Amino acid sequence: MSERPTIAYLAGNDVLSDARVLKYAAAAEELGFDVVAIGVTRQGGGSETRVGGARVVVVGTATTLRDRLAAKWRQVRVVARWSFADADAV
Repeated sequence: MSERPTIAYLAGNDVLSDARVLKYAAAAEELGFDVVAIGVTRQGGGSETRVGGARVVVVGTATTLRDRLAAKWRQVRVVARWSFADADAV
């Protein structure tokens, strides 16, 4: 067990792509802290790695078919326009 105090950063995203969290982790590591950065991803499984001296844990969240379809639907962004010749045609 380490004698150094530990800092844990919790992010609601994939920590490996969040430069802000990685900078905070590097700064805390330079100040003598043990650092653990924890994030989540909806794409693929989780992973654990080290970035500099910081331990980075990415937890994979299970998604249902409904969640995947809703995410795709949000990406499509279909816009439908209705046009009428006049107000009586409605």
